[in-house]
Amino acid sequence: MKNTHTASHLRSAMNERELQRLIRRVLRDASVQWQTNDGTAITVLSVGEWNHHDGPDFLNMALQAEGKILIGHGEVHWRSSDWEDHGHSAQPMYQGLLLHIVVQDNRLKTPFARHTLVIPEEILLPYTGKLPELAPTLQPREIDDILRDCAEQRFFRKAEFAGALLLEYGADAAWKRLGTEFCEKRLRTKHLPQGIKRLASLLHETVEEKNTGTVHQIKAAQSITAFIEECAGAEFPKIQESWALLLDEAPFGAGTTLEFVVNVLLPLGYARASGAHKQDVAQGLLRWYRTLKAVNRYARLQRKYSFVRQEYVWQQQGLLEYEAEIAAPNHHAEKTLHASSAHGSVDMVMTVFEA
Repeated sequence: MKNTHTASHLRSAMNERELQRLIRRVLRDASVQWQTNDGTAITVLSVGEWNHHDGPDFLNMALQAEGKILIGHGEVHWRSSDWEDHGHSAQPMYQGLLLHIVVQDNRLKTPFARHTLVIPEEILLPYTGKLPELAPTLQPREIDDILRDCAEQRFFRKAEFAGALLLEYGADAAWKRLGTEFCEKRLRTKHLPQGIKRLASLLHETVEEKNTGTVHQIKAAQSITAFIEECAGAEFPKIQESWALLLDEAPFGAGTTLEFVVNVLLPLGYARASGAHKQDVAQGLLRWYRTLKAVNRYARLQRKYSFVRQEYVWQQQGLLEYEAEIAAPNHHAEKTLHASSAHGSVDMVMTVFEA
């Protein structure tokens, strides 16, 4: 049944960007099962990345729907007819939209999105003015609940992007492209760990197909390639052994190696296993991610959130994702690059693995 509620109260009190923030808050509860306007039951596993630039509002959402886990982009409007009013029909970056989220559905058909979800004003109203803020007054378990959700959103987004690279370029080129992007972001920082320079050197040598790398670099590249290949076909204990060896050897230093594993290898391994329908391997990698101990503390995060533990990697990753969502920066080069990459193909609406 279509929602005919006018949404007049909320619309007079907030703009569309504030509506996006409110809807993100409502959809963060993965225990809620929603029903789209065509009767499909969906569960929002990850709200994805809030896009502050041109293109769909939520990048790389993860939905449990149609007996699968679907990854794709979401767009928010007050009314479904705003799609035409905003001119999205003529914009290629909106093709292949996974989810259209509206307060009022005033159209007979919505062919531009795979699913349309109507969230009436009466459901949104109780959440207004109650953003999930990290504060010293929260219990440790409450803080961890917020960070765990944020960390998993971050992980799934990275895994989906890695999966897109796998499909387009193959495993060997995918980890080098992801690794190069990882290094380039850090090479712009003032205080640069030596490990980043060693990793960047390895990527330069392998990408250029030169044979001048050190024995240490060649061994590291072989270990990385073996780990990614094993994710597609090996049993999880063997993958665990391979990964543990890489962390123990720490070819780029303990901190840099762990960051490289978390930001590149784990998401890529998860995508590789999912693409090969190795659900046990994919879930094993995700469980392992949740147990990784942090090597270093992020000083900037420590100054701002001194009451938050940085004992585990997922706590640090959750803080980074929390900041990206709550702070809602208006200008960020990384966000622009990611949004542009994500909109490159309608195939970004994809099945990660069969349920």
